[in-house]
Amino acid sequence: MKMRFSNILAAASLAAAVPTADSSSSSSSSNNKRQDKGLSFGACTDPFTEDTPLECASLNVPLDYTDNSSTDEIRIDIIRVPAAKSPSKGSVFVNFGGPGAPGIQDLGLFYPQLSAMTGEQYDLVNVIPRGTNGTLPFSCYSSEAARAYGGYSISGNSSDVALGYLWAKADLFAQNCAVVMNETGRYIGTAATVRDLFQVVAELEEDGMLRYYGTSYGTLLGSTAAVMFPDRIDKMVLDGVVNPMEYYANREIQLPLGMDGSWQGFRDGCVANPDACPLAALGDADEIETKIFAWLEQLKSHPIVVPDPTSPFGGIFYDYSLVEAIILGGFYFPPLFPQVSAQLYALYASDAHDHSQLRALVKRVAPGAAQVGMDEPEADDEARVAHDQEALWGIKCSDVLQQNTFEEMLPVFEGRVKNSRFADVAHNTPARCAQWHMTAVERYEGDFQFKPNFPILMVGNSHDPVTPLESARNLSRTIEDSHLIHQDSYGHSLLVQVGLCAAKAVRAYFVDGELPQEKEVKCAVEVELFDGKYGWETVLPELTGKHANGTNTTVGAQVLKP
Repeated sequence: MKMRFSNILAAASLAAAVPTADSSSSSSSSNNKRQDKGLSFGACTDPFTEDTPLECASLNVPLDYTDNSSTDEIRIDIIRVPAAKSPSKGSVFVNFGGPGAPGIQDLGLFYPQLSAMTGEQYDLVNVIPRGTNGTLPFSCYSSEAARAYGGYSISGNSSDVALGYLWAKADLFAQNCAVVMNETGRYIGTAATVRDLFQVVAELEEDGMLRYYGTSYGTLLGSTAAVMFPDRIDKMVLDGVVNPMEYYANREIQLPLGMDGSWQGFRDGCVANPDACPLAALGDADEIETKIFAWLEQLKSHPIVVPDPTSPFGGIFYDYSLVEAIILGGFYFPPLFPQVSAQLYALYASDAHDHSQLRALVKRVAPGAAQVGMDEPEADDEARVAHDQEALWGIKCSDVLQQNTFEEMLPVFEGRVKNSRFADVAHNTPARCAQWHMTAVERYEGDFQFKPNFPILMVGNSHDPVTPLESARNLSRTIEDSHLIHQDSYGHSLLVQVGLCAAKAVRAYFVDGELPQEKEVKCAVEVELFDGKYGWETVLPELTGKHANGTNTTVGAQVLKP
């Protein structure tokens, strides 16, 4: 999942910046503070917030909401972009997914789009989740070398013994996390973050209601907030919907339903736009598929090795698992399809003894991850991102049912693979969570049959690789009065590819409380695959009635370079 574009499987995942954990003013300075009722917002100290309108604050909240006798507290950090139009009508809370996304850089990148879709009338507020940043940071390794080795993952179908190896390594990871995080690991999780959200809602002293826009795991956080506090929900958009029933059961069989459709769009779009797709040299769409899939099988026994004495492993093994992850990661960001194609073709056509074309890729691809098209991070930033990626398991695995045996989880792995040939690349997370040894002190264990105070609006793309349209449809059926926008597009959420129809519908919802006329409506996009466009280039000026004057209309252009 993870729009947080920081998902370790996301191509071009955004490196999330975090303030230092030991400073009492890590996210806000004492200068130029703006007092907002109970919160004091000031300039942020994190370097990723430079040249952005982001403001930062912090708040002490209970460590354990289930223990009324405890006075223990932790500090959570809050970042905000003030409303573009004055006076502000209040706040819209945002969460970019993960789990484990601090959201600092994400908000710095996407605030123009979110501001436009919320009518430019609301402050955008991101509560940085527990387990990330300086709040109960979740890290299971004692050294970067151990992290590099432990982070290297394999796909479940990469050999006839791979699934057993993956399961055993997941067990090792879970046991190590239980030792290292035994004091604080139980105090993170979705239910606690929901309560943190409402602590901030109360401190803002607006109307006591939650307005919210969440993507990917952010939809899980949002739906959990709504079911826990249905009477305190004003407007809520869930974009790229996680199936919460499967999530909490650790049985996300539905998750890969959009992967094969993403692949088909990628290969068909490649053939239709050969000038932008080097893989078109392999033939028509069927020939591309046949050759790439045969090559993937070959990589199981003949991986491409690129030496690099400076890397943790002495180089990169472009094996079945890593190349499959690069392909799947590329599905997150359709505007980057040309770059993904170029990198795949460079690998496919590489000379086993001439690494000159591949050396440039070594520093862009982390072991076990697909960070395609991403600027090389600074060393300190890279380490902090790695720590926050571990929060994915700290949060998710503490949330879910733990089933403990390989035999109990085997139907989950088999069911996922039936839904997509790429699904095995994502087996690592359910394997780790099944063997987890820390359960959050509070978990949501109910169903999602409820009616919120105000109808919820959901958004699903036709070919989202990790939050399929069917997940949005399932949740829409259980939440009374909810509506669904079906955008006929690729990629992971509206933020990475958008059409005017969907963007206008979201804006009408936030500005006027207007819902689509039908329970589910379908929207087109005005961009084509392999044209390198996000749709925001034209949609953003249309929504705001003006050109962006230097703001970011090409989503992520600052960091998502080819």
